[in-house]
Amino acid sequence: MPATSPPRAWAEIDLGAIRHNLNVVKQAAKGEYYMPVVKAGAYGHGLEQVCRTLDSEGIAFFGVANVGEARRISQAGCRTRPYILGPAFPEEREEIVLNGWRSFISTMEEAAHYNSLARLYGKTLPIHLSVDTGMGRGGFLPDQLEELLSRLGELDNLHLEGLGAHLPCADEDREITLRQISRFE
Repeated sequence: MPATSPPRAWAEIDLGAIRHNLNVVKQAAKGEYYMPVVKAGAYGHGLEQVCRTLDSEGIAFFGVANVGEARRISQAGCRTRPYILGPAFPEEREEIVLNGWRSFISTMEEAAHYNSLARLYGKTLPIHLSVDTGMGRGGFLPDQLEELLSRLGELDNLHLEGLGAHLPCADEDREITLRQISRFE
């Protein structure tokens, strides 16, 4: 009978260290809102375990990639709202509205659909606008925002809570990142 080989690699997750790292960020950026990005299973650290660990740390949102991850966080008993960083399929938007999860919108079609669902359920849905500052994968262009805000004002069941942009190479290319920040401002 062949011998079973032991694993060659493994990860030991120190949840106390994750909590400590969040507190270091909070000390460095006092008075800000925090959103740990926990997509892809908290980058392999364990989605539910990390979220339960950070749930009582006074953060605004958990950043996730999709509705499935948002659902897992809610099912894990976390009170912190999931924030879906990517687009949602039309079939997923009802679940977002019913749960009050946060989501980016990047088209007026999305906004109108969310508005109709929120109206159907007697809710006001907080939304965030995705602003494309140079990544080129979606979102409203900065020069579209003035007209967009006027059109969004006509959608009574949406509340604009925030704006966001993706800085895809913030740790690699300072010049591109600073250009994106300037466009966002």
